[in-house]
Amino acid sequence: MGGSHLLPAMLDSYHLMPIFVACIRSLTTAGVLVSAGVYLGRRNIMGKEVTRGVAELTLRVTMPCLLFTRVVPAINYDLMSYAWPMLLLPILYVGLGLLLAKLVLWVCQPDEELRATVLVSVAFGNPLSMPLMLLTVLTDDIFDPVMYARLGSIADPIVYLSLFQPLAYMTMYGLGGWLLGISLAKKVPKPMYIVPAASFLDLSRHFQGGGTPPRVHSIASRNSHSFTLRDGVAAVGRGGQKLLPTGSALSDAPEPTSLSRIWPFSLLPAFQSASGDDGCERGPTQLLGRGRFAGIDLQMLETFRSTLRQSMSPPVVAVMLALAVGLCPPAKDALFPPRSAPLGALTKGMVKLGGAAIPVSMLLLGVSICRGPDWKAVDMRTNLVTCLTKMLVLPLIALGSFYLLHGVFRSSWTLLDESTPWHTPLMLAALTVSAMPTGNTMIMLVELGGGEKAPMSTIIFLQYILSPVILTFCLSLFVMAIAAEVI
Repeated sequence: MGGSHLLPAMLDSYHLMPIFVACIRSLTTAGVLVSAGVYLGRRNIMGKEVTRGVAELTLRVTMPCLLFTRVVPAINYDLMSYAWPMLLLPILYVGLGLLLAKLVLWVCQPDEELRATVLVSVAFGNPLSMPLMLLTVLTDDIFDPVMYARLGSIADPIVYLSLFQPLAYMTMYGLGGWLLGISLAKKVPKPMYIVPAASFLDLSRHFQGGGTPPRVHSIASRNSHSFTLRDGVAAVGRGGQKLLPTGSALSDAPEPTSLSRIWPFSLLPAFQSASGDDGCERGPTQLLGRGRFAGIDLQMLETFRSTLRQSMSPPVVAVMLALAVGLCPPAKDALFPPRSAPLGALTKGMVKLGGAAIPVSMLLLGVSICRGPDWKAVDMRTNLVTCLTKMLVLPLIALGSFYLLHGVFRSSWTLLDESTPWHTPLMLAALTVSAMPTGNTMIMLVELGGGEKAPMSTIIFLQYILSPVILTFCLSLFVMAIAAEVI
């Protein structure tokens, strides 16, 4: 096949055996890196403290540098006009995973305490380190080097994988945490208070006395928390504005006639003294713990803010920053190309740091599974069905979905046009991420939810043990489908 079609030129071959061998080589490369991590973990060379430090280095330095330096050169408005579906793809995969997980629960009928673990293990795969490594190796093995070099960053699957990250992490921490029973919101949101000037004078005298100010306890229903003041909180009254001491608490001074809470960026009207549901008179200080105002669930608002904050991991921030820089030509020209750009030396340093991200991530994966599973933590039937559903059924459905989309919208949707330079790497990234085993992050989320980590660890261990067989099959099928132009 030739002419204007780019795909056959990009791929060295679209016959089964060369593709199969290339996938085996890719997984073998990953296996070498993971085996090194297993060895270091078993020998206690990488203990908990060392592993934690290396993980922080990967999360906060090497991985963000890799994503930033890969995304910025390739991103432009033309590419974004076609690659935007990658931003929304996590919703499709998570939704499909949850539906399949419900089927697994119906078939296997696991114990009640395992149901949430099975749900999240099918719905949330490894979004970054594993697909990043596989796509990097596959690019070297199956893409024609001359064509790949000529196209440059636009043919890099890592660029399209990076677009998958923001929403993937938001759904993982938000929906995944909710399914596991995690409340990412703090028990009591951090309020700021306004008190009348007269009350401020009483508080000032109390603080100047050197005693420890008593804390005001809310006795509103479902709340028994105390409240302290943050830095820069204002005590404001008709007589002007004053500042309370840092970290101070409201005293038991005579109650003012009104007391307000200021939430970030908004000023809510004062809570007036009122009767509670039980008919008891409640003063303003007793109304502080209420969880709703003007129909807004304040706890839900805090949960959303906490979820957003948790999902903004350094790799996600790096991707968003790279999009902003890449879509701003002056900023992009200041960093790229590294050899001639004014800030090219900075870019070269980030490229060097990013080069360590993939091998170090695979080492950490090996360390995480070096101790082996607890096979008694989850019955083998549930474990095996969960593994096959996550790594085989879900990617096959994803492949079938792209096949149907290609058949229906090929002539009207440029994204599905195989003659475009971004079609092959984009499709390869979109399909590869669907076949990934459950992410190790879910072990941490299970612990935060108060569950046992042994079942999740065992499920993930079996997935990685079967990865050489299942991933080889799936990746070979993906590349064959792309090369045959059926998606």
